[in-house]
Amino acid sequence: MSRPALAVFLRGHRDYVQGTQLIARLAEQVAPAGSLLTQATFSRMTANTVCWQAAGQGDAQASIGQVHFVNQGSEHVYQLLDTGVAAPRQDRAMGVRVELEDSPSVLTGRYLAGHPGDLEGLLNVLVQSVKDLHERAGTVVSDVWFTGMRQFAVPVCGLSGPFRGVVDIRQRRLIRRGVLHQSLVEVTVIDHDRPERQHGMVNFAFKSEQPIHVD
Repeated sequence: MSRPALAVFLRGHRDYVQGTQLIARLAEQVAPAGSLLTQATFSRMTANTVCWQAAGQGDAQASIGQVHFVNQGSEHVYQLLDTGVAAPRQDRAMGVRVELEDSPSVLTGRYLAGHPGDLEGLLNVLVQSVKDLHERAGTVVSDVWFTGMRQFAVPVCGLSGPFRGVVDIRQRRLIRRGVLHQSLVEVTVIDHDRPERQHGMVNFAFKSEQPIHVD
């Protein structure tokens, strides 16, 4: 069965397709104006192109994650599927800015941020800020990747122009199994110029040979 493909690529030196690309390209295809992005989960990374199907339809063995949208009070869930075909590589900048302003404790911090004002820009400043904070958690931290977001209500379109503001991150939970760590942080994205803000929980996974101690 033919499934719709997403126009994604390997950015720069990365050996995986960014989750933010997957969410944004899916939203363009399936989420009409007025829809909200509420949740996304990723079970593994891929360097391949990705297609999608409505959750519960067909074979899901190639699934790498799910994305949830709400439109007019109804939830719509889509599975992301690895095609097995290598994604093209492009040296294309994200066009966003994230700069650490303050980090009073491990996995807690505040970033100055800017993006073009679309869904992908918002997701990129959110994910890049949280990723940078994880990479600062210790010299032995590696393989940091975005595994999910939930309890959000992000408009998929109609964002009101370029964003200039802050990303506030608060550590909520850290689970360790050997070298593998799973974190949960609470994130608020605050616009300096407008009353708009986005708030929810974000999960990351990473490796560290040494325990990471959080307050």
